[in-house]
Parts: sequence; C-alpha cells; structure tokens
Amino acid sequence: MLTRGPGCAEPPEAYAETVPVGKRTAPEVQPSDAAAAEERYREAKALAGALEMRPLLAHCHLGLGKLYRRTGKHEQAREHLAIATTMFREMEMRFWLEQAEAELAAVR
Repeated sequence: MLTRGPGCAEPPEAYAETVPVGKRTAPEVQPSDAAAAEERYREAKALAGALEMRPLLAHCHLGLGKLYRRTGKHEQAREHLAIATTMFREMEMRFWLEQAEAELAAVR
C-alpha cells in the first residue's frame, strides 16, 4: 500500500469541494515540488509497468501530463497525455478518457 510521506499535503481533490466551482484553478507548482512529483510519478509508472497494472500506468501518464502542462513543458505534456488517452480508450475507461482528452485540449 502506498502512503504519503511526512510533510506531504493533501491532493487538491481532497479540498476541492470547499472551493466554489467558478473559483477553482490549477494549483501553482513550485520547481522543487515539480521535480519531486515527477520523480514519484516515474517511480509509480515503473512499478505499475512491472506489475502490469495498466490502469495505474495510464493514471501515471495522465498525472505526468498534467504536471508538465502546469510547468510549461508542453511537448512532454502532449506526449504523456496522448499515451494516457490511448490507454484509457483501449481499456474503455470513459470517465478517465474524457479527463485525459480535456487535459490534452488544454495544452497550448
């Protein structure tokens, strides 16, 4: 079971309901936070691949795509979001497919 390390904040989803819908924005990502997040996604992606956990692997690509979009790495964002979109489509995970497609459309 994966757990949060000391000092890790709750994900935005944990408090999203406390913010009015019209006021929600992507959280600001600090460079040190982005590097740590990227490392954790890569670790999870490697583990998901080794364990053949395709849904988790697709979520790792989605997470990396979102991270890269928020940090201005648009080419990398498109690459990971395209992979996530393809995987979610292949697994017929419609809800997550729509999420990945929306993120991909938001990349400049």
